[in-house]
Amino acid sequence: MHHCHRKLPNLLSRTLFKALKRSNISSPIYTSPLTSIPSKPTIPPPLVSRLFLPSNYREGQESGDLTCRSQRLMLQTGLIHPSNPGCFYYLPVALRSMEKLVRLIDEEMHAIGGQKIDMPTLCSAELWKKSGRWELMGKEMFRLLDRHNAEYCLGPTHEEAVTELFASQTTISYKKLPLLLYQ
Repeated sequence: MHHCHRKLPNLLSRTLFKALKRSNISSPIYTSPLTSIPSKPTIPPPLVSRLFLPSNYREGQESGDLTCRSQRLMLQTGLIHPSNPGCFYYLPVALRSMEKLVRLIDEEMHAIGGQKIDMPTLCSAELWKKSGRWELMGKEMFRLLDRHNAEYCLGPTHEEAVTELFASQTTISYKKLPLLLYQ
């Protein structure tokens, strides 16, 4: 009995190591200098048979106000689903693809010294009026008033916002330039 207790931790360690090796997950106990530990635990994708893929639309079926062939194809393949006119749900396969693309862009931007920021969705009308694009954008730009009657817009681009952010930093030295910010 005493002899089994000595072998059990070693046996469990080897079994755990083999299971981790089969699932391609690094163990913090058994790492070699050549293997890298992922920064986040990886979650395996669901089986294709369990994947949420609505198949409501088929070729030739009336699909509302879809005028674009790419929209029809994305609907048929189960990448998107219409919510409201011009608005869509991103379904699991499309969302996974977009997340992979964002990760790839982040890696490449970080490799060249880029720094990721997240800018506000609502932009002050003052910034847009200074640049002259408030009137230029016309009625297509989504505009709103807050409870204090301040004007805002749903920022279609963020050139004004990032320029204002950079201009507000009075202590940036030329030694810190060039500065690469991205969203």
